[in-house]
Amino acid sequence: MDLEPERLLAALRKLRIGHVIVNIIGTGGKVASAMHLPGGTANAALMLVSAGPANAWGSHGIRVNAINPGATYTDRVKNSLETEARLIGKPEEELLKASQTYLKFSGAPAAVRSDWRRQ
Repeated sequence: MDLEPERLLAALRKLRIGHVIVNIIGTGGKVASAMHLPGGTANAALMLVSAGPANAWGSHGIRVNAINPGATYTDRVKNSLETEARLIGKPEEELLKASQTYLKFSGAPAAVRSDWRRQ
């Protein structure tokens, strides 16, 4: 990817997609978890990769935003609940309900995407 703002602006104009880059990033980059080190590392890197261009390109009319939709019930969350349920012998539903007391699930990934697109 060419990081020169003028060339990036020209490419965005050609594609007719505007001058906004939005990165959707998981919470793992800010909330450390021993069970999620690789993903957390990737999320932290995406935060940095968003902040750098935002600072460099903002004065050229290119906005770079990084958003976090919050906890989202994905296949990874479901698999994690299944594994934990097997290990401690509790039903998945009970673990999900307990996690929702401190994690406010935004819904399924499709719901998050559709909400974002309406804005």
